Amino acid sequence: MRVDKFLWCIRVYKTRSLSSRAGREGRVEINELKCKPSKDIEPGDVIGIRRTGSHRLYKVCSRPKSRVGAALVSTYANEVTPQHELDRIEQVRLMALGQPHHLGRTGRPTKRDRRLWSKGRGDDERH
Repeated sequence: MRVDKFLWCIRVYKTRSLSSRAGREGRVEINELKCKPSKDIEPGDVIGIRRTGSHRLYKVCSRPKSRVGAALVSTYANEVTPQHELDRIEQVRLMALGQPHHLGRTGRPTKRDRRLWSKGRGDDERH
């Protein structure tokens, strides 16, 4: 089975095209070697995924026939990411939760944003 299809099947990526793109961009490794999305995997291989600020490792147990439910992922792959890396991923996630919701947002303000701005200016009194 191709590595891009496997990563999509075990729900590492939401779509197959995202999985394939990650392979083309060099963010996927098999047994510590960068690979193309078409590289075949075998049980026992360790797949490394590099994402923003993290490196996750999955050990292939067997190959699924198609995309599997979240409850069945552990029968096909086990996560073998070191604990220090998992701690760092969790720390980044917690820091992102503390950020205001509007940071990084572009485009037209939402209704909630306009209400908050009005309250700040004292425009919230209705006649």
